[in-house]
This record gives sequence, structure tokens and C-alpha cells, in this order.
Amino acid sequence: MIRLPLGNILLPILLSLLGPSHCWWHFGAKQPQTPSAPHNHGQLSLPSPALPELPEGVNAADLRMPGVSPQMNESYLCSAFPLNSDRDHFIVGFEPVPTSHHIHHMIVYGCELPGSGDEAWDCGEMASSRGRYSHSPVCSSQPDIIYAWALPQPREASTLLLATDGRIAPTKNEQLEVACVVDEPAVLHPFAFRVHTHRHGRKVAGWTVQEDPISDVLAARCTMENGEKREIKIGPTGEDEMCNFYLMYWTENGQNLEQNACFSPGPPEYRWTKNAGLNHTPKRK
Repeated sequence: MIRLPLGNILLPILLSLLGPSHCWWHFGAKQPQTPSAPHNHGQLSLPSPALPELPEGVNAADLRMPGVSPQMNESYLCSAFPLNSDRDHFIVGFEPVPTSHHIHHMIVYGCELPGSGDEAWDCGEMASSRGRYSHSPVCSSQPDIIYAWALPQPREASTLLLATDGRIAPTKNEQLEVACVVDEPAVLHPFAFRVHTHRHGRKVAGWTVQEDPISDVLAARCTMENGEKREIKIGPTGEDEMCNFYLMYWTENGQNLEQNACFSPGPPEYRWTKNAGLNHTPKRK
């Protein structure tokens, strides 16, 4: 369950080629857009997706980025969609509907206020639309990434992200590692995981290290193979790499983790043996 006492939902999209795109989500309770929401979100050439039959009390919201036309590959663009902040909204499902060769990444954020009042803006930290769109952050304050969805009930679901920075030397294999101590008073019940790399990724694995009776260590490792004659860096574009391990879990009585992401600097600065005290390759995943 993701409860949203926020003012806006943000839809950042990384477009690798030119062309429009759109997504839609289901929301619990009533339609989340306020009556004063802009009406020009959705003037795109793609047809609306067919809505499945929804349970009683669940409505659909069609969230579409306005007709963006980036002039270069790897452009991060954001659009905001207002919510009624006087009530809670429970996301129970979503379905992105892009054309696959246009979209590289699609992320949903919750913000108290968006980073810009424009219909669409450049929200990338490293990629850029080169002037066509104004540049602003995703949110005016710290954004909350919306990861997991479920109806309100005693067991609440969420996601913990383990990710790395780092560099992969030319024509070398490399292991990107991250390890985090879970020291919050919550009992996590993992039920699924998802991994993400680009074309140099060969293997991604995650482990639980249970050496302390109070706090476990969660660790993840990405094995990369760089057959190119250039250094590969972690970054947002298709020419960069990523090492992400998403652990989906549920807890009793809403005791989800407050810290829902863990990062390491990656190689060559960070190693399990040097920085996390993990002195052997784990045998059990």
C-alpha cells in the first residue's frame, strides 16, 4: 500500500528517441485529479489503452505527458499531475503504455510541490534536453519514489532499492557491490525482487547476511563485462550502466522501512571486503 498525502504525482520519463508516450494508473478512492487540474495533459497521438474491468470503488486516472518532442537522445522530462491533498489515495495498480523504442526509464514520484509549473520540464541531473525545456528538479523538495501498490490492509508492501555508483575499466570485468545494515524496528518479509542493468550486466544477485541477532545486512552484487575500449560509468543513459536490485517486501501493521534506498560509491572506491566487512563470496542467495 502506498498512501499519498501529497499534492502532486510526478512522471519523469527518459526518452531515448523522439516521439510521444503516455501511461495510466489505477487509483483507489476517487479520481485523484482535482477539478482545477489542467485539461491539456493527454493531447497525444497514441490511443487510450483499453481499461480492464475494475473492482467496485476503484477508478482509473489517465496520466499522459503532453506532446513532448525532444531533439536529442537521452532526455529526462517531467510532468506533474495534481492530487486532492485533503484525502488519502491508494494506488492499486498501474500500466505504462509507451512505444518500447521511445522510452528507456519511467519513474513515478510523489511531491508536495513539483519542481516546475511548466507542463513539461527537463528534470535530468546528467542528461539534458539542451534548452528546449526549462531545467528544474523533479520536486521542489525531497521526492518520494512510489514503488509498490496494494489495497489498505494489515500487511503493507514496499520496496527497498540497493544501487551503486562506480566505473568499469576498458576491456575489464567488474563487480559492483553494495551492502546496507537494516537497523530499523521492522520485520521484513521478502516476496519478490527485480534487477536492472544495461547491456554490460551479466549477473545480479542479492543476499541476507545474518551475523547480528538484531540487525541484518542486505547485500547485492552486479557482475559487469566491459568489452569496449572505453570506461563505462554508472549513469542515466543507454551508453552508461546501472546496478539496481529492488527487494519487494511486506510488513505487519505498516512497519515499512523509513529508509527505502541504499547506495554505495561502487568500484574502485567501494568493495565489500574493504567497506562492509564481508570477507567471502556468499554461498546462499
